[in-house]
Amino acid sequence: MDELRNGVMLALSFPSGDFFFSVSGPQFQQLRTSMKWRWAKRSRLNRKPAKQFHGPDSDTKTLNITIYPQKKSDLYQFDRMKAFADKGEPGRLVGGTPSGGADLGLWCIESLERNDQYFTDNGIPLEIKGTLTISEYGKDEF
Repeated sequence: MDELRNGVMLALSFPSGDFFFSVSGPQFQQLRTSMKWRWAKRSRLNRKPAKQFHGPDSDTKTLNITIYPQKKSDLYQFDRMKAFADKGEPGRLVGGTPSGGADLGLWCIESLERNDQYFTDNGIPLEIKGTLTISEYGKDEF
């Protein structure tokens, strides 16, 4: 992933290929991280239910993406992300820094939304926006 040293802010790597968010390609305008904890509800007779802590839930990250197509392949970036998601395999998330990348573990694509706007006369979008939501895959413990 030498690209992490060349302006890439975030990379999602799958066995079938990599997807990079960078200054020169698909950009994310916002990165939102959500953390949750799991609580089981236990019913009790004539009292309010009790809660039992089951531990942390998977973190999720939501990226708001904007693509201004400069070449034909830019029009297919969301199709590539959909193809990765359709395979049902987790991908390795790497955060870019000026000195290299930080391994953030395995993540799964949970949802992908796309919105095309500002079209040319022949129907090609000049701006493609969307949202990608990924969640932690979870470590296997042996």
